[in-house]
Amino acid sequence: MWSLDTPLRAAALALALSGATLALSACTLAPVYGDHAERLTLSYAMPESRAEQILYQDLSLRLGTASDPGAPQLSAPVTESVRTIFKSDSVDPATPRELTLTARVTVTDPASRTSLLTATRKATATYTTNGQALADESARADAVERAAHALAETIRLTLLAGLPVQGR
Repeated sequence: MWSLDTPLRAAALALALSGATLALSACTLAPVYGDHAERLTLSYAMPESRAEQILYQDLSLRLGTASDPGAPQLSAPVTESVRTIFKSDSVDPATPRELTLTARVTVTDPASRTSLLTATRKATATYTTNGQALADESARADAVERAAHALAETIRLTLLAGLPVQGR
C-alpha cells in the first residue's frame, strides 16, 4: 500500500496511463475477419490442382482480386503427402491417415521481378480408409478440401502480416 496521499497517487496513475497510451498510439489495428477486413491488391497464378484451385478461390474471395496487370502476383504451388497415423494388429480394415498440404507461397512484383514475400505453410486433415475404392477416394478428396481451406486461411493471415495493405 502506498503511503502517499490520494492526489499524488492519482497523478502517478494518470502519468502511467498517459505513457501507455502514448506508447500504443503508434500501433494500428485493423480487422482481419468480417465485412471490413483488409484487402490486398493481388493477382493469382493458374491453379494446377484441386487444392490450388480451392486455395486461390478462398484467397481471392477474402482478399480481393486485382484488375491491374501490374499488381503483385501470388503463386502457391501445393504438394500433397499422406501418411498412416498408426498401425494396428486388429482385423478392423479402417486405417486412419493424415494428409498434409504444403504450399510454397511467393508474391512477386511483375515490374521489378523481385520477390516481395516468400513463405512455406502447411495444413493437415485426417481421414479414414477402409479398402473400398470409392469411399477411400471420397474421404481423401474431402481431406484435401478441408486442408486447402485451412491452408488458405493460414496464407491469408501471413499475407496480411507481411505485405502492405491497400488503403494504409
